[in-house]
Amino acid sequence: AYAPQAYLPTVLRDIIYGISRNKINTALILAYPALIGDTVGRAMLLFPTVLLSCIISSPGNELRGYYLQPKEKRKGFKEFFQPKNYVRSTSAGAIIMAISLSIGCLLTTPVKLALGAIGAAIGL
Repeated sequence: AYAPQAYLPTVLRDIIYGISRNKINTALILAYPALIGDTVGRAMLLFPTVLLSCIISSPGNELRGYYLQPKEKRKGFKEFFQPKNYVRSTSAGAIIMAISLSIGCLLTTPVKLALGAIGAAIGL
């Protein structure tokens, strides 16, 4: 279901995530330039980049969740926002995203090489 009231918090969260990711990634590459040279190093840079970017942009998730509450069960902001739940969901979400993207980074090069070899073997 389309929820126009959640649109702005979602867009702002995504903008903050993107800016944070670019700034953090740049800072880490400048601090550890040798890591960018291979797949494992890039994955090692990606993990903290994504983790921190998710945490920095996480207030947008809370606002989005608040605005997406069903009208019949809507809670006030103080009742909705529970710091313990916020920390738990933010931590879990950030860790899952960082692991997922880092593993994807690790797998991309070998898969690309394997598909290239298969393509060459069958004449593509």
